[in-house]
Amino acid sequence: MAKIAAVLPDDVRQDLDATTLLVGPRSESAEAIDLGIVRQAIRNERKLGFLYRDAGGAASERMVWPFALGFFDKVRVMVAWCEMRRDFRHFRTDRMSGLTATDVRYPRRRQAMLKEWRATHDKPGHNTPKDSAG
Repeated sequence: MAKIAAVLPDDVRQDLDATTLLVGPRSESAEAIDLGIVRQAIRNERKLGFLYRDAGGAASERMVWPFALGFFDKVRVMVAWCEMRRDFRHFRTDRMSGLTATDVRYPRRRQAMLKEWRATHDKPGHNTPKDSAG
């Protein structure tokens, strides 16, 4: 993406910087949740609740402010501000269940959170987000 952005005119580059869709190689994994609900929450800046299982199988209930979806080699990842951890987290969608859409708008703008996340996570040489939802 950085190589593409480098050759774009300034106005188009700003649109690219504002996108909430992160794309990587195609995945064959399936989720137990409806990604349409996640995309709608991102568009409408609404909080989502769900049950999350970490790599070790430990479950926790989460309330998050979703602002991007990433599609990587074998998994899909929702990028969100986690109220429990009070920080940005990456949630593998194949480890999410019991998704609950809310009508509660989160207090920050999606674009502002995306910009802040990119400033800390989207640096050259940075790999696919690790399972940081713990």
